[in-house]
Amino acid sequence: MHAPAMNAHSKIDAAIDALDPTMALMALIQITGDRGLLNHYWDAIDGRQEELVETFVDIHAHEERPKIDPAVASEIRERLRLAVKAEKPAVMPQIDRPMFRMADQIAPASNHGMSYIFAKTFVHDLEAMAKFYEAVLGVVPSNRHKDRMLGREIDEITYRPSYAGGPALTLVKYLDSTGPSANEAVQGFLSQDLEATVERALAAGGSVPEPIREMPDFGIRVVFILDPEGHVNEVVQMLS
Repeated sequence: MHAPAMNAHSKIDAAIDALDPTMALMALIQITGDRGLLNHYWDAIDGRQEELVETFVDIHAHEERPKIDPAVASEIRERLRLAVKAEKPAVMPQIDRPMFRMADQIAPASNHGMSYIFAKTFVHDLEAMAKFYEAVLGVVPSNRHKDRMLGREIDEITYRPSYAGGPALTLVKYLDSTGPSANEAVQGFLSQDLEATVERALAAGGSVPEPIREMPDFGIRVVFILDPEGHVNEVVQMLS
């Protein structure tokens, strides 16, 4: 007797069950666009292996790696299974190879119990800059309030993180500001379409002093966008 043919869902289940948990996690992030999953699971999988190989760290013959908790591996695979069977298009279809190359760089790490959670850019015209960042770079407001900083009155708008667990951007204005002050910081953004981002920036009164360039060693394309006050924003797109 011949074994019954596997249907499509059975093949998906078998393929996912055979995946290394780290590879399964990368696929899950690619489908859902949720980079916060990397923060959530990284401590449980970094430097570990399930069978003979590990995705990002070279395995030496003499080096024994700790095993991945089977419950964590099962949870990652089950989340991937649900995402695949939902049959929705991948939110981040271009991040696979670059993300693998940069995995060690984006793995969460800090010392002394500290975490980097937000950045603030000082602006002169808060209303105008808020319109620029929302229209061009897609940030979504969270709250606005007035306060004091270093003895000076301020007005600031804080934006929501772009992904779960990510840092938040705040635009802040000293109420006694007499003019724009640039070159004090660089904010970084990830785009799915650099050309479209550049077009939005130019249409909104920003400037792009240098053309888009590729950085193959890092798996990215990059462009620097200046807002109308001259503040620098580094925008990258992952190479496919």
